[in-house]
Amino acid sequence: MTSLVVFVVTLATFAASLKLPSNFKKCDLRRTNFNKCLGDAIHDAIIQLDKPIKSHGLESLYDVQLRPDIDVMNIGNHSQSGLRQKFSKFRIVGLSKPEASTARLDYDQKIYTLTLAITYPELLFPTEYAAEGSITVLPTNVVTPVEVTLENPTLTYTFKMKPYQKDTTYLKVIDTGIDVQVHGMRWNFKQLFRNKRLNEEFNSELTEHGKEVFATYKYLEVTFAPYFGLMLDNLLAKVPLSELFDGI
Repeated sequence: MTSLVVFVVTLATFAASLKLPSNFKKCDLRRTNFNKCLGDAIHDAIIQLDKPIKSHGLESLYDVQLRPDIDVMNIGNHSQSGLRQKFSKFRIVGLSKPEASTARLDYDQKIYTLTLAITYPELLFPTEYAAEGSITVLPTNVVTPVEVTLENPTLTYTFKMKPYQKDTTYLKVIDTGIDVQVHGMRWNFKQLFRNKRLNEEFNSELTEHGKEVFATYKYLEVTFAPYFGLMLDNLLAKVPLSELFDGI
């Protein structure tokens, strides 16, 4: 029993004191080009996360499964006079394929703030859509797969992190924000209507007004922010501050 306890304690200590993955670039806080280095390092790390790095608690960013369901835009009091809508089984495909990345790290009053802006050629959101009610006067009761593609999106994250002491100094994410800007938005409801032509025309019209439609759903981005904060926190819990950057 004593040997088992020693083994568990040793393993826990080792797990809490990892270095950055050997193929991740490390930047020096004392350098004037630190933020440029940080942006390049994060960009390269994201590309490498096409596959998970399980030793550091980092999941693959290629095909990410998010929270299970969100109710949106409930119009009217019941299904006969309005439209109940639900998106579920959210995924994001393509986060490991960035086009450009910039980063800035600020430190003020014991809070580190990482601002990270990442631009993609496109991001695909496969999900499932359920609707019950009426569109104008057309009765609707449907569950259908839908693919939403964000065209040339830029995702800007703001991670606030607070240092704490364990065996040494670590950072913990205490707040995560995200802002998404897009150039367009393509919709592809697979079987919203039984009439194939109507289905295609509906998708085409939504896509034509993609930026306007995106503005309607933009408030949902805050529901996804905690996922990215948790992913970063998994890394920060294992890698001490001194191992994240040089010049600490």
